[in-house]
Amino acid sequence: MPPKCEGDPRSLQTGEILVPGLVTEDARLDPRNVYAASKLSQEHPAASWARAGAGTAIALRYHNVYGPRMPRDTPYAGVASLFRSALARGEAPRVFEGGAQRRSFIHVRDVAAANIAAMESPGQSTESRPESG
Repeated sequence: MPPKCEGDPRSLQTGEILVPGLVTEDARLDPRNVYAASKLSQEHPAASWARAGAGTAIALRYHNVYGPRMPRDTPYAGVASLFRSALARGEAPRVFEGGAQRRSFIHVRDVAAANIAAMESPGQSTESRPESG
């Protein structure tokens, strides 16, 4: 059953209620496409290099970055910009994969703060998935 009115929290494809969910920090890494696998594969040599005592490696996994002056309606625009543009036109945002996917958003100011915190960290190798919540 498709949504009946604007603001109805159901998938356009399946009609099922959309329920937010979170991926925890201890979740198993499971890249779902080539792009995600390539990003993860870049972390392995860096981690090996750090374990060999050559230095420190910190991987920050940003997802959907948004903020002021963000480009809209371009092939490279983030999902937050695409959702916002659709809403500004009075349209429902397009949701794919039956609405089952989850999105993590982070404001550009939080990206800057996370980068600074990583640079100032006390020499620990780590990975993190910063988000604005």
